[in-house]
Amino acid sequence: IWFSCSQRTASAAFSKETTMTKDGRNVARTEPGPSPKLLTVTQVAELLCISRRQIYRLKAMGAIRCVKLGRACRIQAESVDLLIKRGGTQ
Repeated sequence: IWFSCSQRTASAAFSKETTMTKDGRNVARTEPGPSPKLLTVTQVAELLCISRRQIYRLKAMGAIRCVKLGRACRIQAESVDLLIKRGGTQ
């Protein structure tokens, strides 16, 4: 389960569809979309409500795993989930 600090991240995490109610109103329905396996540093920072710099510190400490794709750094979603389940780095 992902929690977010910003509405932008929350809306990206769920795909929206509209449903017609009995009285004829269109209502937005949110359903979980597919979760990505690799996340950008910015995405992880927004999900955890911490700075990008702190994400790089967690990477340097070995608390989260990073995959290098050229110059880009992508964080494995599994390692973020594990960090949350462990209750942090301590």
